Amino acid sequence: MKTILQKLALSFVVAGSAVAANAAGPLVPVPGLGENAGLSALLDASVAYNDNIYLDDSGEKSDTIFTISPGVLFSTGDEGRSTATLRFVENFAFYMDETDNNRALENVDFTFGHGAEGDKLRLSVAAGFHHNQSASSR
Repeated sequence: MKTILQKLALSFVVAGSAVAANAAGPLVPVPGLGENAGLSALLDASVAYNDNIYLDDSGEKSDTIFTISPGVLFSTGDEGRSTATLRFVENFAFYMDETDNNRALENVDFTFGHGAEGDKLRLSVAAGFHHNQSASSR
């Protein structure tokens, strides 16, 4: 029980460490694609404690899972007209005890928007690929 409480305390201490580096606009402007085009770095990190990682009624196994998700965001366009973004993030999950469940999963998202707030016709399109995987008992 003491070990579970220690892991839970660690989870609460570290869980607030999410970072998004693109809050103030692009970090690296891309010349030739407009003044608002640029690349931004993304980073998210978390720690979670799960008391039944395999969702199994018998033989429950608990673990602490560290997740880090670095990525890059390309954005271009003018807020009043057309905008486009392409986002790539790699999600890494590291299990403290059940290391066979460690994984790296890819996420790619594309969004396009056209039209300003007062326009009669506004268009928004989004597409993405998200690689998902759950822990499986071995």
